Amino acid sequence: MKFTDQGIIFIVAITVLGSVLAGGCATNVQTVNTPPRIVSVGSLLPLTGDAASVGEGINSTLYAAETDINSYLAATNASMRVHLIVKNTGTTPDGALAAMKELHAEGVEAVVGPYTSAELKAIAP
Repeated sequence: MKFTDQGIIFIVAITVLGSVLAGGCATNVQTVNTPPRIVSVGSLLPLTGDAASVGEGINSTLYAAETDINSYLAATNASMRVHLIVKNTGTTPDGALAAMKELHAEGVEAVVGPYTSAELKAIAP
């Protein structure tokens, strides 16, 4: 079976979101008067540039996953919810670095992406 780049990103995204859920759902149950804790998950996507069409598909998939995960968390009275924060990389290394810095400044610790290896090399340090 051959994986496409979009398929690999989807698998990584679901793995990251699943890890966040597993860590937050193990022992925490929401009480009536306690609002859920929000866990922000960042995503670096090429919403413009050469890979914009791929980024749009991944973006839709991640938002659908966010909705499904939060529905599950609410149904199980979990004490957390997931909030997806998407940043556009413009399909460039400089765009990815700027977007990653924005996520970091917003306190995001878990990030899905970026799409290209050149973007990844820019944010790796």
